[in-house]
Amino acid sequence: MKFAINTVVWGEAYVSLLLDHSIPTLFSRGNLIDSPWVSHFTYQLMTTREDYASISVHPVFRRLQRTLEVDVVFIDEIQVDESIDIHKYNRVSIAQNVGMKRAAETCDGMFFLYPDFIYSTGSLDTVAKKLSEGNRAVFSPIPYISQEAICGGLLRTQGHSVFTSEGPETSIEPRQLVELNLMHPHPVNRGYEVDSGVYAEWPALFVWPIAGQGQIIHSFHLHPTGILFDKGNPDFFRHFEISLDDEFVSRIFSIGDQLAFIHDSDELAMCSTRSIDDPPHVSPGGRADLSRAALWAEKNSGLTLRYFTRQQFLWHHRELQSKDWEKKGAEAKEFMRRVRKRLNVPDSILQIEDPEAYEARAARSEYYQHKNV
Repeated sequence: MKFAINTVVWGEAYVSLLLDHSIPTLFSRGNLIDSPWVSHFTYQLMTTREDYASISVHPVFRRLQRTLEVDVVFIDEIQVDESIDIHKYNRVSIAQNVGMKRAAETCDGMFFLYPDFIYSTGSLDTVAKKLSEGNRAVFSPIPYISQEAICGGLLRTQGHSVFTSEGPETSIEPRQLVELNLMHPHPVNRGYEVDSGVYAEWPALFVWPIAGQGQIIHSFHLHPTGILFDKGNPDFFRHFEISLDDEFVSRIFSIGDQLAFIHDSDELAMCSTRSIDDPPHVSPGGRADLSRAALWAEKNSGLTLRYFTRQQFLWHHRELQSKDWEKKGAEAKEFMRRVRKRLNVPDSILQIEDPEAYEARAARSEYYQHKNV
């Protein structure tokens, strides 16, 4: 099988993250080093002509070109309405759609890697193996880690990054990455904790901390780290522009499909770096507020994403020895069951009992009607 590794990037800040921090974590065991899959990979870089001028001369990119085939696709022609808040994500989604169509000519599937992602050892191997076993996609949550900490040299001072003649190289084991994430989180991570007393903007996640060990995660949005192309399905490559994690996933994948979910960070750990000042932010309120949790989901999740909340993910840096894991795990599953039950209330009842939630449901239905999501 052959896989395209897709990365969409433009702008000096994201280019720097990609070259100085993200790609270096791929030069580690089970990614682009000591992996039987390297010869199966093509790296599909989607960027602007201006940004490629600086990318092409960077030592780590030249090393990438010596390691595997690199396909450069320019996205200058992809323009979106920059007056709206989500224009950045629209442009990424449109580019990913173009990238899939292009890669499908020679590859069997695609990995979606972002310029601000940090990868633990073995990440690419895990995804490739699961797809080779017949799974249509591999899904995982991607917790946020402080961009200030990463750019401030955290991985270097902790002994994970070294500078070589070929550029920076970073090797970090899954549990090491989890521990650093919990020590240096983005502030919004607190807003995902069910009992924190604050509420997260973009509240797709629900988190139950286990003191000193890690946390239990449930989520409406799970990142499709890798997918197989369904080349016989013309709908698979249909245009999308809202987001890969919602619009594309909701349209293409169904509950009964053979999908692989990463349930334990020992198997796969990835983080997204995000600046403290960047959204999402937190606001007063409670993540444990059942009606508020359901209100967001009415407008921002379809049937497939609601099915995702049944999947429990253990994000930990120690052995799972405490009984808290079993206790909190049961508590988390029951809470998510109650959220889903509320989302299944019929329109006729919801319209009377919770008009705001009913309007949110109607808004999603209307918006996606022409997209069959």
